[in-house]
Amino acid sequence: MLFRQLQSFLQMVFICSIFFLSSCVGAGTSTSPSNSPSVYFSDTNGVFQNNRKIGETSSVLVSHDGVIYAAHNGNLFYKDIKTSQWIALSSNKLDWDIRSVAFNKDTPYVSTYTSDTPNNSGNIYKLSNGKWELLNKPGYFDLEVLIVIKNNIIYASTWSQGVFKANLDEGSTIEWKPLGNPGRYINSLAVDESGTIYVAELSTNKIYSSTIDSTWVLLDSSVSADAEINAIASSENTLYVGTRAGQVLKSTDNNTLSLINADGLGNSGIDTIAIDSGKLYVGTEDGNIFSLELDGGTSWSNLYLGEGLAIDYLTIGF
Repeated sequence: MLFRQLQSFLQMVFICSIFFLSSCVGAGTSTSPSNSPSVYFSDTNGVFQNNRKIGETSSVLVSHDGVIYAAHNGNLFYKDIKTSQWIALSSNKLDWDIRSVAFNKDTPYVSTYTSDTPNNSGNIYKLSNGKWELLNKPGYFDLEVLIVIKNNIIYASTWSQGVFKANLDEGSTIEWKPLGNPGRYINSLAVDESGTIYVAELSTNKIYSSTIDSTWVLLDSSVSADAEINAIASSENTLYVGTRAGQVLKSTDNNTLSLINADGLGNSGIDTIAIDSGKLYVGTEDGNIFSLELDGGTSWSNLYLGEGLAIDYLTIGF
């Protein structure tokens, strides 16, 4: 894997970065690797593994091949499962906050956003030879850029200019294809295994889907007008949606959304969704984490009783 190939170089980066990490993402105590995946999450108090604090803070958490990556302060770190240390992937820190992370095979890509430039422009970078390399973009990406990668195709949604895609086999200079604009404010993006794209549009509080012909279709749903859509995720051609009214919905036909009827979730807002090994996980605004068996589950299990702090990011890994 990429991070193993770069490990000698990254160990040097870690030595240079240890002071920085002690005050931000941090390092946990040494533990033996487990064969069972863990639940990782972050809130304003730090990063946690199965309720045990392992770092001070993180802006984005993702899992790739079971390894946990934390984006913070313009760089991406991975958690060494043997030493529990957080190791920087790049020797150059980006000047802007990382908004989302995606992988093409073992190569990480990140999107950034900033309000400090004249156009509030966002960018996309890939890790190349231990440094972040800027990808070209179709003119202007505005403030909110989100990325998803499926089958060598990168998808990028923007805050107000719609959705784009490009083939990553083309190298650093890639050709972006516009896929249309389903709405004014796109705040969530997901792509399923078949290439169907889903976006949540904030101003209308609706979910739209698009297939290969770039036609956007409004999904009929039972989302109430005041239940802001806050998180979406896709797995095995099923879309899952979480709202600030505590609703969790799903769509299996790219056309309709229906409520998941299961007991025990409460009505706190859903901030984040993760899917792993036949289970659906949600993090809530009041600091709880729940799981539900996707194959016939009728009640949510509470995995973490929080301290009233919203679960910002939630993922599964080792």
